[in-house]
Amino acid sequence: MTSTTIRTYSLEEATAELGERWANLVCNARLNPSLHPAWLAATIRGLGASGTVRVVAMLDGNELLGILPLQCYRQRFFGVPLNVVAPCSNIMSYHAEIAAPAAGEQLLLAALEHAHGGRWDVLTFQNVPDE
Repeated sequence: MTSTTIRTYSLEEATAELGERWANLVCNARLNPSLHPAWLAATIRGLGASGTVRVVAMLDGNELLGILPLQCYRQRFFGVPLNVVAPCSNIMSYHAEIAAPAAGEQLLLAALEHAHGGRWDVLTFQNVPDE
């Protein structure tokens, strides 16, 4: 790796700028097909939740190393307002998976620094596999 950078996009921006590289990453690494940008975009549009999605991408120059779509939203818990961060896999997949074959942990840590501008209260992952 030369110079790894982290960029945050709206779903529309990520699909337009990274769509082909994103699709190739998911297909070539044989990841969960629900991580494919077309699948994600269709699901999020169908739920009317596109305004809550932030896509965090890890790039090495022009090479896409990993991508993590997150939902970032406000929720009240017993009247207390909270900033919630959750991977989009929570709403559309049978298990959580990060699309970063060689840098999953690094991407997750970077994503948490960027989600909600680094100001989040709750992180929720559902259906995390044991492996």
